[in-house]
Amino acid sequence: MNQPSSISSTISGIACGIGAGMLWGLVFLAPELARAFSPLQLTIGRYLSYGVISALLIVPRWRMLSPKLARREWQALAASR
Repeated sequence: MNQPSSISSTISGIACGIGAGMLWGLVFLAPELARAFSPLQLTIGRYLSYGVISALLIVPRWRMLSPKLARREWQALAASR
């Protein structure tokens, strides 16, 4: 399997860090930009958007990931709060 070069790996890591920082910044910026929405609505929107982003990141890896998920993992996911 091809290993990514050190430079592309570094650039990818920096891009992921910038993306994470931008999403974290939205936690503080969104309430100022969307004053018409209640805190509950902002929280629901935040969790839905993070869920969509997570789903988009998992889709390309789903065939490799799904055989590794046993019933125990699904139960732990459902039981987590």
